[in-house]
Amino acid sequence: MLHKIRLYLSQGNHAQWLVFVIFALSVFIKCVFFHLECFRETVIPSIWHHTLSFLAFCIPKLAPAVTIASFVFVTKGKWWTVIFSILLDIWILSNLIYFRANEMFLNIDSIMMANNMHGFWGSVETYFKPLYFIYIAISLLYYLCLSWIQTQSKIRERKFIVFLMCFTFGIALNLLSHASEYHWTPKKESFDEEDILYIEKQIKTVKHYPVPYRTWRLFIPFQQVYSFSVNPPSYDWTPYYIKGQSIIQYALAACLYHTFQPKHIGAQEICGTDHIISKSKREIVPTSNLIIIIIESLESWIFENESLKIAPNISKLKRANNILYCDKLKSQVRAGTSGDGQMTINTGLLATNTGAACIAFADNIYPNYAHLYDSTYVFNPCPDSWNQKKATRNYGYKRLFQRECSEWEDDALTFARLDSVLLERPKSFCLMALTITSHSPFKLKPIRESYQSLKTPKYIKQYMSCVHYTDSCLGHLVDQISKDSILQYSTIVITGDHTIFKPTMLEEFHKTSIDVQLPKQSFVPLIIYSPNIQENVHITDTCYQMDIFPTIMNLIGCEDYYWKGVGVNLMDSAARNNRILSEQEAFELSDKLIRSNYFATINH
Repeated sequence: MLHKIRLYLSQGNHAQWLVFVIFALSVFIKCVFFHLECFRETVIPSIWHHTLSFLAFCIPKLAPAVTIASFVFVTKGKWWTVIFSILLDIWILSNLIYFRANEMFLNIDSIMMANNMHGFWGSVETYFKPLYFIYIAISLLYYLCLSWIQTQSKIRERKFIVFLMCFTFGIALNLLSHASEYHWTPKKESFDEEDILYIEKQIKTVKHYPVPYRTWRLFIPFQQVYSFSVNPPSYDWTPYYIKGQSIIQYALAACLYHTFQPKHIGAQEICGTDHIISKSKREIVPTSNLIIIIIESLESWIFENESLKIAPNISKLKRANNILYCDKLKSQVRAGTSGDGQMTINTGLLATNTGAACIAFADNIYPNYAHLYDSTYVFNPCPDSWNQKKATRNYGYKRLFQRECSEWEDDALTFARLDSVLLERPKSFCLMALTITSHSPFKLKPIRESYQSLKTPKYIKQYMSCVHYTDSCLGHLVDQISKDSILQYSTIVITGDHTIFKPTMLEEFHKTSIDVQLPKQSFVPLIIYSPNIQENVHITDTCYQMDIFPTIMNLIGCEDYYWKGVGVNLMDSAARNNRILSEQEAFELSDKLIRSNYFATINH
């Protein structure tokens, strides 16, 4: 067999065809594996029983492979294909890791925030699976094949006609890949007359309005992406696009979307906010001091495993009187992760559709409760992350405690700083402490001896050990609540900035976790101590991070503040069950308010 292949390669320029086929096949296989891994699909549709589904699955992956590989026929050197394979591997692996961590795909905004990963690159280890080495193996195998082909035949001739044929075929496949989208898009006749009139009016008045029914425009490559960039949809379009096309087309789509997406909008475009933004100019004075503890990646399930004593101090506090405990707070962060979580807690606004508001809109004016106090402090253990210096100022805080060097600060030192400020007995104060020990990859503290023998994944044991350490650092503050007169009459909030284990990871962990009870979906816990809370209130409803701000405002006696937030006061059961804004509406409104710097136009 090998002798026949050598003979084949020695005759004419057959080697070019072999390189073309092997290169295109390697790119195609990578796109297929990426699709199967991201969308949890294990079987490719049968060509015999589901022909249309099979073609809809394969053609979008084959199209870019053929188009790119066609350039083999017009280049003398073929090593550019190896460079492309390496770049494709980097793009695929980056998206796989990012998707596993955030259930989102990379875009230009998230790539531009890469410098924010300084000191956090170890987190990548948590989300990297050994299975991902398959992409590197495919590239290595292709490199070995190319090297062997090059030694058997010197490829010098350029075949422009063949190139045009293959390139045209690739473009044709690209156009054909939109056929399934066209097929599944509803016909115009399926819409009622009112809907059609509305759509046609939008098409005439709004530039590049996405048409929701079948039209020939669906066959224009990236036309829908361009429409989405000019008029951002209310949902994340990227999973649907990648699933219908491939990770290669998405690379171009992400660039197009970023280029044409409006970065700012006019404040005059914001309407319908009277129910959450008032024009009252009455002076607001908090009735209690405020302490906020944001524990990195804190998840509710640690309190469901009481026998393991993962967070004994917080567990003791949540069982006390004057406590509100919500165990199902849905994390609402996006690309900004910790930055998004901190912003939502402090301002009552949700994250922008793309990027992180604390970076992209750092000069905005934001509503907040901190500016209502005389003495305000932030204790930040990780300098140079999430634009903390500007965020501290924007959220109304006057003093920021953080190291000058880039090394992370031990949580014990963070709470020691907080204790020292409390000893000064500041007048009318608001303090916010951020922790870092439980940040992935959970290696700041060793696994506790009592957890070593547990039948559960290593990352779970590491995470529990880190949370246990942070809880031990918090113990002194918890003990002082019942003894210190100032703390007794303060509102103390303990919560997490976001969850850390997404459903796909939890699904994997469930298979090997026997001794630790893990949920199907992670939630952030919320524990609030306040003298204004009667007895112990345990909320089992599914609530949201956007509810923290209005709840705090109620408990510190500032419910008449001009900005009500997009969430609800958790102490009001009627409001929890009859929300003015849905979660999606809250995201849309927050995005508009932030992009327009709306609060800079309000004088209060």
